[in-house]
Amino acid sequence: MTPLYAAPEQVRGEPVSAVSDVYALGVILYQLLTGAMPTAREGVPLTTLAEVVSSETIEPPSRVVSTLHGHGRWNASALRGDLDLVVVTALHSDPSRRYRSAAALGEDLDRLLRGLPIRARPDNWRYRVSKFLRRHRYAAGGIALALLSLAVGFSAALWQAQRAREAAAQAERALAQSERSKQFLVDLIGTANPLVSEHGSKLDVRTLLLDAAERLQTELAEDPAAQAELKIAIGANLQSLGESAQALTLLQSGLAQMRSILGDESAAVANAWMQLGRAQQGVGDLASAESAERRALALFQRLPGDQRAMLISVRTSLAKLAGLRGDAGAALDQHQAILADRMAWLGANDPALAVDYNNTAAQLVALGRYAEAEAAYNRAYQLLRERFGEQHPRLAFVVAGQAACAIALGQLDQAQQLVNQGLRLAESALAPNHELQGSLRLIQARVFLEQGRAAEAEQAGRQALAIYAASSHPHIVNAATRLALALARQSKWDQVDDLVALARPVAARLPAEPQSALAALISCRDYARGEPAAARHLSDALDALAAAPSGYRQVRVELLGCAIQAATESAPDAVESWRARLAQLQAEQPGSPPSASR
Repeated sequence: MTPLYAAPEQVRGEPVSAVSDVYALGVILYQLLTGAMPTAREGVPLTTLAEVVSSETIEPPSRVVSTLHGHGRWNASALRGDLDLVVVTALHSDPSRRYRSAAALGEDLDRLLRGLPIRARPDNWRYRVSKFLRRHRYAAGGIALALLSLAVGFSAALWQAQRAREAAAQAERALAQSERSKQFLVDLIGTANPLVSEHGSKLDVRTLLLDAAERLQTELAEDPAAQAELKIAIGANLQSLGESAQALTLLQSGLAQMRSILGDESAAVANAWMQLGRAQQGVGDLASAESAERRALALFQRLPGDQRAMLISVRTSLAKLAGLRGDAGAALDQHQAILADRMAWLGANDPALAVDYNNTAAQLVALGRYAEAEAAYNRAYQLLRERFGEQHPRLAFVVAGQAACAIALGQLDQAQQLVNQGLRLAESALAPNHELQGSLRLIQARVFLEQGRAAEAEQAGRQALAIYAASSHPHIVNAATRLALALARQSKWDQVDDLVALARPVAARLPAEPQSALAALISCRDYARGEPAAARHLSDALDALAAAPSGYRQVRVELLGCAIQAATESAPDAVESWRARLAQLQAEQPGSPPSASR
């Protein structure tokens, strides 16, 4: 159950049915129309959610939009009346008062667009007459105008007629614009009906958004403002689901449209820059991502009003970029500063702090500070569990980090259990190519390596490599080194070239250290084949990694494992020297100067 989209009866543990799905579709429709959620369930613990649901009231979309001072997706007058009633009916707390199915909801939206009376309203004569007048506005206007001419004279009537024609034309344009926007939503809702959908089955949110993204490229062309906002909203959600390539296309197009309509000085444009940066990060274009995020940061800093939440979001993106570039120390400082700022703003127990604890812990892991990382991960898990319960997919991010800590602390059985838990949570909600799935497979490969299960480690490593290769994610270098170690343990040196070739285009866009890691893999292969200069080249590459800001600690550990395996095959007398170097690295305190010993 996803609390924000769950029908009241589902929250209360009562039987669910097709009308429960109608409620979820109503939430999506409400979001697309207003940019807001229909309920205030955000942050409510599951233990008290049923009590909150019992007192919920749904504010009509037009009333919500009217409070946005013109910044909503549509004018309030375009939503008021029938469309308000359609949405409120879909979200009714009583299942018997909702639409009986997604098809019934779609039918009423279609009737609304064609100017026909909707099913959700009683068929009284005043309502049917008002519908007739709206369908035949010009004829009705002519009758009124004729009566007016008799009252005020011929010349005045001519002037009024001109004004009436101008007003009618303007209203017609506005109506056509809003109806095109709403037609897109009608069609989107319709795709959730398995009886009329091309898919022939009930769609999940990811498929629904992918369908919407494809259609948005050509639909709503005559309503660029609504098209731009929908592109940004759908693109941001696709990015969060791991569909970075599709999200990037939508966000680039939506941002260009939005800037042409609003200019550069608006919160909507600033948010679009931020979302674009996240998608660029997702496909491994770190330079463009940083440029986009810094533009968003500068915009939010200039905008009036309380922008703290958005500023924290942008700063978080920039801190993650520092970590992806290998500067774990700088990333840690930034995440800790964000954690302190959010805590000062929201208090020490706000669930939003879970993100900051998790990000801080990830950089502590990169620096080898596992005890501190474990404490931060545990606090993040506690906050998320209190907010969402035990089965929410966001917990998978924290569980992955807890597993990495457990490995470093020698708790392999605990690490295996955590990896399995993380995979179950991630697979229940996220796309197969989501970067979290890659992270979990990498951690799983490491557990298998520690347990001496090289073949299984290879399988998990290949799964991680495929995920990162599909999106050109920077972690492909980490996947390549771990997979190489699994191959080395099986003396499969002939396969190293292929994985280096796969990772090299991504590494070329990163700082020099990831390229040194790939060079070290080639040196390990050559060393295993007995090439004389390979050991020196390998040692030089390891020194280059050690000199990086974060030291690439875990990458060096795995490369030294490859070196030991290579020496075992080609230079047995050198094995103890490589083992000593590995033991020295593992014994170093985090943050201490790297040893240059060979």
